[in-house]
Amino acid sequence: MIQEPILFVLGAGASAPVGFPTGPQLRASIIDGLSTVGSPLRKVLQVRHDEASIERFRDRFRNSAADTIDRFLENNSDCLDIGLASIACEVVRCEDASKLTERSNGNWYPLLGEVMYAHPADLRSNKVAFVTFNYDRSLEHFLFTSIKNLYNINDDEAAHVVNFFQIFHMYGKVGNLPWGKPNANEPPSSYFRPYDTVATPEVIEASAKCLRIPHDQTLGKKQHARLSLVLQHYKAIHFLGFGYDALNLTRVVGRGDPSLPMLQGSAYGLGDQTMKRIRAEFNIRLDQKRQSALEYLQNVVGWG
Repeated sequence: MIQEPILFVLGAGASAPVGFPTGPQLRASIIDGLSTVGSPLRKVLQVRHDEASIERFRDRFRNSAADTIDRFLENNSDCLDIGLASIACEVVRCEDASKLTERSNGNWYPLLGEVMYAHPADLRSNKVAFVTFNYDRSLEHFLFTSIKNLYNINDDEAAHVVNFFQIFHMYGKVGNLPWGKPNANEPPSSYFRPYDTVATPEVIEASAKCLRIPHDQTLGKKQHARLSLVLQHYKAIHFLGFGYDALNLTRVVGRGDPSLPMLQGSAYGLGDQTMKRIRAEFNIRLDQKRQSALEYLQNVVGWG
């Protein structure tokens, strides 16, 4: 059981072990899907967008210097509708529940379960919360499914436990899970859908409306104020699979807020200069060994 209050801030690298794309991978899959006749993505977009619009979006995105779809949409607001639909389609198509409990590819969810799961009556005593920048619902679905099956309880009982934990999606998610309780601090959504890979045009249209991009003008100061109050309740804050974009960091921790506990984070794939900048600007102690999310939890957080 997790007895010391701990908060995890999750980036795309945290969901990658269970099959979701990182930012550059999402860029590549969108461009590939838009370039392939009869692809699932192209079929979905053709319902609401003509061929000329799809190809124009693909070419502008492909020929831009943007390494992520978020960065591209920041400067191309006229593409927001088709861009969010593309994101939603690629995320929904990756919702493969069979991957969530596999102990392979660096999947850290089973380790989280090992640490959290005690006697059923004590489950809600775990002092852990999550702020995620990801659109997928893999974490909450893992918790729901594994708790339900481990303790042989029904959906309502499992939902009661998982809804107790704070899992805050900074930029929304591809719909609420059927048993989920919408988080009042997230972008509003009244859409509910199961965790599966069904990507019909209707599903994608509804899911896309639940998403925001980092530079959405409806986000910002109010959201950061709410988060600041939350962060101060935790003795440890760890960034996991995070890319450390400056805007995202500012929204979570400001710039060197002295009232916050010590900030630590994984650094898989980061270069030396990037790590120096993050430490200097945001006072985050990064893992010098650049371990994966699973290895970081084992060797830095101490769950090994």
